[in-house]
Amino acid sequence: MKNILYLVLITMISCNAETTFKINGEVSNLNGDLLYAKIENGRPINLDTIKVIDGKFNFEAKNLLEDDFRFLIPISNQQTFIKIFIDNSDIQLKGNADSLSNVEITGSKSHTLFENLMNQYEKIDTETQLLILEIQMAKNDEDGVSVTNLEDKLYTNEDKKPQLFIDFAKSYSNTNVSAWALLQIVSFVEYNELYPVYEMLSDKVKASTYSETLKAILDDLGKTAIGVKAPEFSLPDAEGKNISLSEFKGKVVLIEFWSPMCTYCRLENPHMVDLYSIYKDKGFEIVGINVEGNENLDIWELVIEEDKLIWSQLLDKVGVADVYKVNNTPYNVLVDTDGVIIAKDLHQDDLDKKLEELFK
Repeated sequence: MKNILYLVLITMISCNAETTFKINGEVSNLNGDLLYAKIENGRPINLDTIKVIDGKFNFEAKNLLEDDFRFLIPISNQQTFIKIFIDNSDIQLKGNADSLSNVEITGSKSHTLFENLMNQYEKIDTETQLLILEIQMAKNDEDGVSVTNLEDKLYTNEDKKPQLFIDFAKSYSNTNVSAWALLQIVSFVEYNELYPVYEMLSDKVKASTYSETLKAILDDLGKTAIGVKAPEFSLPDAEGKNISLSEFKGKVVLIEFWSPMCTYCRLENPHMVDLYSIYKDKGFEIVGINVEGNENLDIWELVIEEDKLIWSQLLDKVGVADVYKVNNTPYNVLVDTDGVIIAKDLHQDDLDKKLEELFK
């Protein structure tokens, strides 16, 4: 199943030089004081309390780290909050307690960059939501042609999201907002595309915890990057016989991660059958891996038979999909005759072109 990129706010404290931040606010209808907090492991950690008088407050935070998210949370209603990407400057807040998410924040260059980025992201996401609605309407009308065309538009539109964050990081390599942005898309962009962008970040930004976390994830992703040896595995087929990747050395192998419950996987199966018939006698092999483990085994075997999947079909009982960083299905990894990964996540025309190139 294709994944839609819904942004999850990843927050943690950064590692830049300690500095002082001044926050001056005027928020009408704000009753009671504010908690000054950061987020750690998905939960708010209170750092201080800000005294509020008639909706106005002045707060100076010393010895805190710059370029990171901070949250102002009303003590009287902790379900709402003001989110700020701070830097070492005087920051002004102005708005109404009835709409804290729309409080105007000025003075922080980092927050302005973050806000502009998110405005662009939300514009793309709005287009995505409209396309999803149109797809559902087309499905209700049983208009298959429109569904296909709209889904193509949807995934083209979704590709704009990670590219937006990549372009931002390239343009603003000296702010931790860029490290934060890259961290949001690390599961949606291939290592070989993302790592060079990480390398463009300034030394200051690379010292942040955002970057440290990003680098650790990238190092892990690098183990299955294009150009490296494909990790070995040995998995059982439907009869319980273990089959290893190394058994296919000397052949071009397409490792196909799929699920019998995945609609997109089944839609691709006829095309895979055609490709296998064309290239199997030229040194091409497919290894199907069912990512569901022990679930839906009867359906798995039925789909194999119905869709005429005559190549090796293996059951992932040990987390090979995790090793290969599979986030959605169908997903594939193309391995050359030496066992080196040469391409990933190729489908339809892209896969056709790659195989034509290899077997011309």
